[in-house]
Amino acid sequence: MLRNYLTVAFRNLWRNKAFSFINIFGLSVGLTAGILLLLWVQDELSFDKFHQHAANIYRLSARMNMEGEGNIWGTTPAPITVFALKDVPEVANACRIKQTWSEALYQYKDKSLMQGKSAYVDPSFFDVFSFPLVQGNPKKPFSVIRSMVLTETAAQKYFGNENPIGKIIRVDNKHNYEVSGVIRDMPGNSSLKYEVLLPMDVVKEEYGGNGDWKTIDEDWGNYNFDTYFSLHQTAKATTVADKLTQIHRKNQPNEFTAKMNYLMQPLPQLHLYKADGTDAGIQTVRIMGLVAIVIILIACINYVNLATARATKRAKEVSMRKIVGADRRQLFGQFMGESALVLGMSLIVALILIGLLVPVYNDLSGKQLVFNPLEPQILSVLVLTMLVTLILAGCYPALLLSSFKPLHLMRATAYSSGGSNSAFRKGLVVVQFALSIILIIGTLVVGGQLDYIRSKNLGYDKENVMTFGLREIENHFEAAKAELLKQPGVLDVTATGGNVLNNWSSTGDTDWEGKAPDRTFIINQLSVERNFLQLMNLQLVAGKGFSGTPADSTHYILNETAIQQMGISDPVGKSFKFHERNGTIVGVVKDFHFKNLSQKIEPMILFYWPNWRGPCM
Repeated sequence: MLRNYLTVAFRNLWRNKAFSFINIFGLSVGLTAGILLLLWVQDELSFDKFHQHAANIYRLSARMNMEGEGNIWGTTPAPITVFALKDVPEVANACRIKQTWSEALYQYKDKSLMQGKSAYVDPSFFDVFSFPLVQGNPKKPFSVIRSMVLTETAAQKYFGNENPIGKIIRVDNKHNYEVSGVIRDMPGNSSLKYEVLLPMDVVKEEYGGNGDWKTIDEDWGNYNFDTYFSLHQTAKATTVADKLTQIHRKNQPNEFTAKMNYLMQPLPQLHLYKADGTDAGIQTVRIMGLVAIVIILIACINYVNLATARATKRAKEVSMRKIVGADRRQLFGQFMGESALVLGMSLIVALILIGLLVPVYNDLSGKQLVFNPLEPQILSVLVLTMLVTLILAGCYPALLLSSFKPLHLMRATAYSSGGSNSAFRKGLVVVQFALSIILIIGTLVVGGQLDYIRSKNLGYDKENVMTFGLREIENHFEAAKAELLKQPGVLDVTATGGNVLNNWSSTGDTDWEGKAPDRTFIINQLSVERNFLQLMNLQLVAGKGFSGTPADSTHYILNETAIQQMGISDPVGKSFKFHERNGTIVGVVKDFHFKNLSQKIEPMILFYWPNWRGPCM
């Protein structure tokens, strides 16, 4: 019987080639677009879940409750890890990560390569996270202080097919590092993406202490470390966060820490949520998932409409089958089988299209998806999509075709597709067009938003401005600037202590004339050269900016938002203390965007400290 059903199904498809092509091609296009979006959604939702103990790993963040606003820092002081392991029994393990924000020159024999994507980590990094060593000693990943662990790709880049263990890489022409281990490349769905891991002991050594400055484990004021905790299964993250807050306040009692508290963020939420649980991408994932479902639904409605529109051509066939003994259950199975056959052929075409489109799709989405239909996570998406599509597209046509009554046709009263069936199909057409219009409007809105972002006035002139890292040039900035200005087409050169497009540095170490005793204040900080405002065409609304004299080291320029939140009027000429250095507000700059456009403009201070130079523009 099954063989007979398949034979009839293939004959029917072959007899109606145009109809079959439209059905199969329409479903294929819908499945291709829907599955690609679902694969993106599945990848986003899978971030960091590959770690063995992901459910018990948390990232520590500090929330500063300043003037009714919660400013969250993703980095924390180094000592909190030491005290947590000693004084908080719920903590099973912990590690600190200090990312290197600039590239370094790595040299091995005749190879000299610039290396980024590196970080200093505690040895416990390999116990907290599931990045097992494929070469090296798991119990002692760093053999000596000046050692490093590479990913397989990094090891291949420097050593080719040589065994990397024990090899020496010279970094920045200063120190020799011994390769002590190799790990597999960190997955694309990992929030941690490093190629080189260096021991935290190097930071401890360079930090100093017991002299002019504190040791790394004594400095509670430097929020410069990503901190992760592995908790016992019965531990409550909120309880641990409260204990860590009290520990910090006890060791650094002041007005600033009195309004600070810690938050524990589950590792699997790190990619799509902020530390306080608000949206950081999950809304986009939900929208994309909904769009994928809508696209597949439109394709299914198209199939149902085409199948039911041709119902009269199958009516006599169904009636004859019923006359010779076929019951409704058998007919339902036959037509569901035909739908499954069409869907199967559509899915095969869709898989071919997906395989061809994945490289382009990765370029557009910034993903590293490798399309292997037999991979469990991808296979689950395909199977679920096929089952849902079969139910949506196959059930109604099968029910309709198996419900025909032979006597109506034998009496020569031709079957009409009108009535409730016609009304239902009209309803499907309306839904299909409505969903299509919604998608089109949504696409136009998104396109408009992208155009807005591209054309938005950021508050400064970004055209024909390029930037690069200074590295050793920082020590000879004036000479380098003079040489650059000799080049044709170079109109001016300036430098900053950070990326003006995405400034991440901020502080609460401020005081000013007229400050209320209980007022706390977080301000973004950016070291600039004296000509920075002129080169970037930033507009002063008060004051004259830097004077070009040595006094500029105590001259500060604040933006409008900073002045507003400080609650002062006529700010120019008033005293302002910044990082324990007394100075004067000499100018107020018009607000400009220095972070993602989705974030509102925050307080900003521009200051002239040459030892804070970074990128050059």
